[in-house]
Amino acid sequence: LDTRFRQGRDEDLLTVQQARAEELPLSVAWFNKKRLTGGGPPFVRISGRVFYRRGELRAWIAAQPRGGEQPEAPAQAEAR
Repeated sequence: LDTRFRQGRDEDLLTVQQARAEELPLSVAWFNKKRLTGGGPPFVRISGRVFYRRGELRAWIAAQPRGGEQPEAPAQAEAR
C-alpha cells in the first residue's frame, strides 16, 4: 500500500503542486479550471497565492461519487 497519500496533518496548507503530488494527482490545468468554474476542492488565497488545506482536500475527495455511483439529486423545491 502506498502510504505517500496518507502523510501530513489536516491543517497543512498545500500549494497546487503539493496537492497534486500528495493527495490528488490531477493536472494543474484541472485545479485552475475547477477553481475558476467551481466544483473543485475548497481553497484559500493568501497574498495572491492559492493553497489547499489537506483536511479539506481529503474531505472533498471522500465526498465525491465513486465509480458507477450517481450523485444525489438536489431536493425538489417546495410548491408555493
